[in-house]
Amino acid sequence: AFQAPDGRSFFAVYLQSALEVLREFTIRVQCIVAASRRKGAKAFDLAQLQVLEIDVVQLAPLMRMAASGLSGWICLSRDLDSMGKVQREDALSKVIYELCGGLQALQRLISLRGLVDLSPDTVRWVQSSHEEAQHSLFQLLITFERCGLQQVVLPPQYKRMLEDIMSPN
Repeated sequence: AFQAPDGRSFFAVYLQSALEVLREFTIRVQCIVAASRRKGAKAFDLAQLQVLEIDVVQLAPLMRMAASGLSGWICLSRDLDSMGKVQREDALSKVIYELCGGLQALQRLISLRGLVDLSPDTVRWVQSSHEEAQHSLFQLLITFERCGLQQVVLPPQYKRMLEDIMSPN
């Protein structure tokens, strides 16, 4: 089995790296949301908004891959990880927490449509990132609904978000 020079498993290294991608993407989205809330409809001049949009769009494909990859690996681990490496890393809790944070930031940005003049390309990437975060969370929730999900500690707003994801539309 692969181990990093510091003795961590391949999964631990992957988890750390992918969580950093999710966090960085969330921060980039939050930057647009926070600036627009502080300054109102005219929060940005065109150049400022374009810089922030580029930051989000550049990281969006990697965010989607990190969310999908982590949720897929964690779901598979439920039945295949006989050594418990994923469980030892508390991966389920960490990934659900980061996906909820990202999903919340994306929802806030989507709610600002019309107030912040995002480019069509940015809107598409934000929508697809939102869909991937929601799908990845749903996959984790379905897989661990009766097997470990009750041990995940989350703030109340994240718990409500998960309830909304699980409730039929």
